[in-house]
Amino acid sequence: MPKSSRARTTPSLFELLRVGDRRALGKSTYVAGLVRREPSLAPELVDVLLSEDKTAVAHAAHTLMEVATSNPEIIRPLRRKLLLELSHIAQWEVREQLCKVLPRLRLSPKERNIAAAIFVRYLADQSSIVRACALQGLADLAMIDPKRRPPTRKLIEAAARSGTAAVRARARRLLAGFARE
Repeated sequence: MPKSSRARTTPSLFELLRVGDRRALGKSTYVAGLVRREPSLAPELVDVLLSEDKTAVAHAAHTLMEVATSNPEIIRPLRRKLLLELSHIAQWEVREQLCKVLPRLRLSPKERNIAAAIFVRYLADQSSIVRACALQGLADLAMIDPKRRPPTRKLIEAAARSGTAAVRARARRLLAGFARE
């Protein structure tokens, strides 16, 4: 974890995020509040995602999503790292949350292309949660960039015909959103 020049009297984000059950939120909401109040902590949060501790990584992924949902400008400077390094992490919680976070970051056209390629790759993930979130991420990118709508619609239509019940249900909801346009 990065060290600051001042002595730290509070626990590191890693120490806070490794506490609790991986399947629960742990201190994610608390840490999200810390990062929102002190945006300079955002790189430390992203570094936790690269750790070996599966609980800390799961909680950090949720924290990242919470911060990006309310304050995407805090996470936006880290988008290259999210796109190029974190998108390759195998832990499903990271992949799930990246699908939610990346479309919120005002990506450049080139960055949107990279994000779309990541989401298409995630459509083959073992986790149906990741596959469903990848569909959502593709749909979110298509709402930002209209030229993505036709190929995205085809992917969503294909997912609506195959896959797990969760993926088919998400695909149907997304297709209904496309139909309302």
